[in-house]
Amino acid sequence: MIQRIVSGSAHGQRRMAAMTDTQHLGIDVALFCPSQHHIGNLIKPATHIGYQPRGGQIAAWPPHQTDVWWEVTCPDGCPGVFGGAVDPIRQEVNRLADDPRRTSAHYTLKQVS
Repeated sequence: MIQRIVSGSAHGQRRMAAMTDTQHLGIDVALFCPSQHHIGNLIKPATHIGYQPRGGQIAAWPPHQTDVWWEVTCPDGCPGVFGGAVDPIRQEVNRLADDPRRTSAHYTLKQVS
């Protein structure tokens, strides 16, 4: 449960307001290469998915809505590239995001070349 302080009552008193446990804040999926190096995160707070590379800024994912293939390199220097077809990755992120008890997850990307 998330709590926040709300002020402004008639006598200047503070009261506690609690958000309900049923509010879902989305999903943050940590992406790893097969050697389990952290590559970045796919974040879905609502309807759109964003990608944030490790140490970088968040951007739309996939970069273009018409993209059907996505690749990324490992920032720790693993050989090859990782990722794959956009639809199966999107489906997995959506499946994870649909679980209101889950706010984070881990996903290992496949080596594609």
